[in-house]
Amino acid sequence: MTVHVVGLLFDDNITKIALRQVDGKLDGVRGVVRPGETSMEAIDRACDEAIELTFNQWTQIAVLRLPDAIIHYFAVFAVEITLAENVEFYDMPGAAQRSDLGDRLPLMISIATDPAIQKPVMFNQGGSDDE
Repeated sequence: MTVHVVGLLFDDNITKIALRQVDGKLDGVRGVVRPGETSMEAIDRACDEAIELTFNQWTQIAVLRLPDAIIHYFAVFAVEITLAENVEFYDMPGAAQRSDLGDRLPLMISIATDPAIQKPVMFNQGGSDDE
């Protein structure tokens, strides 16, 4: 089973979100967990590889279990983010309503930015509970 990570980067006031083009859709930073690596280490590595930044303040916001994969979603709320060429800031909350977002991104943005939601949120879409 493949384990993926997706990181959402917000400014410290949650007025902007940093997104990048992935397969024709806007999405967060993505990566795959390597053998011997935790999901937290994987998101930090993926972020470093994609935009040359690392963060110590990741919050795990959700875990999605699919029949053939697990996806760990993380968010970081950074005071200042210097963006790479392939990443752009989009205004919130309008960014969550864009039609060109990745399929699960509007839900994950809502989870990340709602302080009333206890995190991480666990989703099981056909995966086994014993994996």
